[in-house]
Amino acid sequence: MKNFRMKQKGLLSSVIVLSMALQACGGGSDSSSPSEVGYTPVVTKTGIIAFDDATKTAQPVDLFLYYPDDTLSNINWQQTAGNNVVFHASRSKGIAFTPAASGEYDFQVSFTRNGVSETLTHTVVVSDESSQISARLGQATLEGSSVSLSAHIENSAITSDSIQWQQVSGPTVAFSEATSGKSAVFFTAPAVSADSLLEFTVSASDGSTRHQDTVAILVENAPDIASNDNIAYDTRLATVFPFNANSPYADVITQCVYSNSIDFRTTCRFNELPLIAQDSASPTVNDIMNHVVVSHQWMGERFKAFLENNDPHGDFKNLLRATTAIVISSDVRPSYYWAVTGAIHLDPSDLWLTPEERDTISQVPDFRASFGDTLNFIMPWRYIKNNNYASFSYPSNLRVTREPAEGVYEFAALLYHELAHANDYFPQSQWASINKNDRVLENVNQRQKDGIPSDKLSIALPLQGAEMYRLAQVRYKGETATETEKSYSPSDVAGFFSPEHSPHFYNYSSKREDYAMLFDAIMMKARYNVDRDIAVTNQPSTSEAVIVTWGQRGRIGDENIKPRVDYVTSRILPEFTEASDIIDNLTAPIAMHPGRSWAENLAITPTINQINKEADQIDTLSTDSFLLDNVKHQRVNVNGQMFFEKPLPPSKQNKLFYLDF
Repeated sequence: MKNFRMKQKGLLSSVIVLSMALQACGGGSDSSSPSEVGYTPVVTKTGIIAFDDATKTAQPVDLFLYYPDDTLSNINWQQTAGNNVVFHASRSKGIAFTPAASGEYDFQVSFTRNGVSETLTHTVVVSDESSQISARLGQATLEGSSVSLSAHIENSAITSDSIQWQQVSGPTVAFSEATSGKSAVFFTAPAVSADSLLEFTVSASDGSTRHQDTVAILVENAPDIASNDNIAYDTRLATVFPFNANSPYADVITQCVYSNSIDFRTTCRFNELPLIAQDSASPTVNDIMNHVVVSHQWMGERFKAFLENNDPHGDFKNLLRATTAIVISSDVRPSYYWAVTGAIHLDPSDLWLTPEERDTISQVPDFRASFGDTLNFIMPWRYIKNNNYASFSYPSNLRVTREPAEGVYEFAALLYHELAHANDYFPQSQWASINKNDRVLENVNQRQKDGIPSDKLSIALPLQGAEMYRLAQVRYKGETATETEKSYSPSDVAGFFSPEHSPHFYNYSSKREDYAMLFDAIMMKARYNVDRDIAVTNQPSTSEAVIVTWGQRGRIGDENIKPRVDYVTSRILPEFTEASDIIDNLTAPIAMHPGRSWAENLAITPTINQINKEADQIDTLSTDSFLLDNVKHQRVNVNGQMFFEKPLPPSKQNKLFYLDF
């Protein structure tokens, strides 16, 4: 598993990902000769190198521009003939695509080699035989980068537990775990003294025949990463570029926010890369896109479309003013905000629409995945709308196309969360006083001496719960659990958490997370009528069900939590003037059913039909209507529980219960 890339230094305790095991990277042009890293020559020629020349229909094709002894730049791949195929790395030394039909496919690549412009062409011939298993994604990457490869079974008779991965040529890699029966494998690109090609096979059996595919990786030599405490990122980052090549910050933005050369002592100044607020108090989408860097162009296109189509209140444009940049890269996992650079970093997993887009995203797991495994409980959570999941994910082996609406809730929640951090470090009240000659890190450190808003929340309306604080360090920061902490039962933890003034376990990981979690919860409820569930359950084994000991839906409606929600919202987004009224009218949390499974506790929000069926249990009932964004809504109070209905059409505005909700 890849360790996260940032070092802790001073204010880095503020980052959304707080506990980082540091991983030293080898590499550099003079560090080793090819023979010293287990090099097995596979390619002796130069130019366009193709793998899987005998290509089947629906089998991925990898093409590489290979000149290991030369300097290449200005690379641009194009398809010139054949049925249209999709590839998303046209500026890199390697592309991969999947032909859907037999025939000939022609490509050309233009580039500059040692200062001289050149163009090469290549034809791929695809047979009408169908692929049975496919390996993805062939790509060019820098030495020291984390790489994931995935197998996709096209034949239902093939069993996934028969999958076998093998490296067949190139500098030797060390897979992070066993490769048998795995649909995905991970490794760190080895150190190389010159561009080197690595070839892998994946095979699987249908009971009578073993089917196979090949995938290749081009590992590029890269400069050594300085090994000192002042380097911000000490493991290899993906190559990124400005989404808008004509951005006024195109020449500096990548070096300011996503580079292995960022030094804590010399972070960029605001006059080099300002907050978006310093460019404009009312930024347009195009203004914001001038501050976006991506590893693949499609990521910026999807982000731009989201802002254009899913920000009717201007929330995201307003919140983004507190950032210097938005980094969307294939290797960002998990998403985070970093006050060292003033940038948010977004995992593109919520943005992809096509299988080809998804292929470009690293599958390397979140490094925190195993944290807390020694504890005797878990605290699952989910976003819920209309008694169902607000969003869901597709298994990685399914090659599906999504509609843009499918990722809206998850991505909106992510943005509200990360931008809460940005507006914690750079609140509106401070923008006018920022000296543009200040370095970002120096400015933050100076203001932290007096306390930023999340510090002040922890004083004005503090969380208690010493046990929950400690358990959060184990679950979210990877600290070692004590024997006492390992012994806590779900009932113990429910007793610690339920009377507390926190809507989520993650609030206890840090003051910064407490601040952001309060904000994203209220914004998802106010803007999308999406609630968050939180529960305490057993720590299940592989075959066990997840059984709820205690749980609630809509915990931000707790009377002890509402004041904390209001405190945060008024400071992060003062433009949200109706927030206090909405918070006042939040319904009380809905209790889950102890002893039932997590899945069985999905449909717990009462519907109007359920209320009608249980009329004899209703002690008090009242209804009224209210305006929100100039739209009339129905509000029903049953036994002190408040339920909100969808907007009422004029013909039904005087009728009480007309829909389930």
